[in-house]
Amino acid sequence: MFVDDRVLWPRPRTQNIEASLRHALQRCCHFDDVWGLTCKPSKCAVIQPSDSHVLDHLAALFRYEVLPKLEFLGVSFSVQDFSTSLLEFNLQVLHHRLRYLRLLKLPMDFMFQALQALIYSSMTWAAGVALPDSSQLKDIQQDIRALLQNSFTQETPLALVHAAFGFRWDPAWTIAWRSLETAVRTSNRPGLWRDAAGLDEATAPWFIATPMALNTLQDLRWYLSPDGKQIWRHDDAGQVRHFWLGFDSPKVLQRWLCEEFQRRQVHATGRVRRSCHRQGEDLARGLSLPAPPKSTRHALRGHGLLCRNASLEVRRAAVATGATVWYHKERTRQSQSTQLRCICGKLEPSRPHIVWQCSATQHLREDLEMPADRVQERLFGFPISEYPASPPGFPLDEFYEEVADSLVKAFSMKKTVWIATDGSSKDDIGAAAIIGEDFEHASGDGLEDQTAFRYELMAVLWLLRALWRHGSACQGDLHALCDCQAVHMALANPHRALLGAAAGEAADLLTRLRLRDLRVTLHWVPSHGAHRHWSPPEGIDDLQARAMNAKADETANACRHRRHQGSARVKWYLDLQRATSWERKAILAAARASELLSDHIQGLRGGNSAGDDAAAAAGG
Repeated sequence: MFVDDRVLWPRPRTQNIEASLRHALQRCCHFDDVWGLTCKPSKCAVIQPSDSHVLDHLAALFRYEVLPKLEFLGVSFSVQDFSTSLLEFNLQVLHHRLRYLRLLKLPMDFMFQALQALIYSSMTWAAGVALPDSSQLKDIQQDIRALLQNSFTQETPLALVHAAFGFRWDPAWTIAWRSLETAVRTSNRPGLWRDAAGLDEATAPWFIATPMALNTLQDLRWYLSPDGKQIWRHDDAGQVRHFWLGFDSPKVLQRWLCEEFQRRQVHATGRVRRSCHRQGEDLARGLSLPAPPKSTRHALRGHGLLCRNASLEVRRAAVATGATVWYHKERTRQSQSTQLRCICGKLEPSRPHIVWQCSATQHLREDLEMPADRVQERLFGFPISEYPASPPGFPLDEFYEEVADSLVKAFSMKKTVWIATDGSSKDDIGAAAIIGEDFEHASGDGLEDQTAFRYELMAVLWLLRALWRHGSACQGDLHALCDCQAVHMALANPHRALLGAAAGEAADLLTRLRLRDLRVTLHWVPSHGAHRHWSPPEGIDDLQARAMNAKADETANACRHRRHQGSARVKWYLDLQRATSWERKAILAAARASELLSDHIQGLRGGNSAGDDAAAAAGG
């Protein structure tokens, strides 16, 4: 029920909804009478499904309108089917903005800033709760495609635009990401409103408040763990991959999303789905290759490296355009009906022909592995496996016991103990270390996020877990040196931390340990000899503090190196280098072949007969 800027909800499992709301309305009327306020029925409404009549009598008594939707805070909520929508989302305004942006012809970077401020902000400000519907999204995608024609020719595959310039140009990806980002933020940072809410609302799981995130997970065929603390998905190998909310960086989720959107878009590209192979032995055609299996993934990293090259031909080739007879006819203002021959003598050369088949460009591809499918031939995309899971972690329970035993021994000899923590990562494989005067301990876990920052934070969290679970005999002052300022900031304000759940647990454990007469103090120490004029905390000198930090760094690196050996991620990065090298060479070969074809066409003095259609330009 909406009562002049107040929303009255019956509690779940209320026996008599009408009586409950009648009592709430009487209290509202009493409040208005006390303060001399007037409640206008025209500003009030009873919200119930159209096939329900439970509140009809109450609505008639107070002269309130009966509606199937509740409109508040810019969102419309239907109690009929529990759907949500943006209340004042004006598609026509966005159409006009995109058309005017097209007239401005801004550079790509400036254009995206305008797109984000004028278009995406209107679409995603309530991304966890309400988003544009599929038909509205389709219209916006078409307008953005038209906008991109300021920078790209019409046949440019969007999959390559997004691979080269980022998926932020795709509104479908943007709303999917914003919904997931909102879910992560909601799970990490409970709102202050919970302090004044009832227990039912305050203890409700985060995903109740972000229905759009659940829709995104469903579309991606991902799902939540039973406790709602993880997002799960099956990878190409059938392995279940885990994203821990508050313990893994949102960048892991973003990477998953980019991988999935890229795979879908590559296989949806017309010149990949369709053969487009022209009939006629005298035509300068490409190879006749199959489409790859839809599970195949491609690197598409070389495209991003070359998409801003100084050469126009290289920039065109980076998005698989140019390098066709039709393209060069347009550039040289020749009639498309004029039939021209390739450098090798065949008619109407396509891009796949001039790059992969033409005898005159054989020297350009001598060190290139020949393509095996249409994505390699036509998009210059090299196949690569899915980004693998992290290597298995070491048993952390044993690690906690070992750390605690060392600290118990240290506190048995003195009441003030100094230690150092550190994290290390390479090729997205990491480790954390905790060291003291007489001990060194290091470990790594199997979570997806293996970045250095996370292991810096884990080193502190694992230290505190070890003390809480097994270090009851430790009493006194423990001083921990940590060279990561971001960790200190995260512990000072966990609700704003990137890894909110991990930082929150660490901050909570610090408080609990103090109540157990163990005062744990974290100190920042410069790493690798930086900040020569740094003043160490009282109780330790500069050289000793730096030496302990260096020892922690060495210990973390050694553990990370052990985990690095034989890891699937190490192999994947080597495969990525090979794939990127192939793509880069193929793009540069296509650009050089286009230049040779351009010189040849400009040197011709005649030609006749009709050309083929535009589809052949893409397919060959």
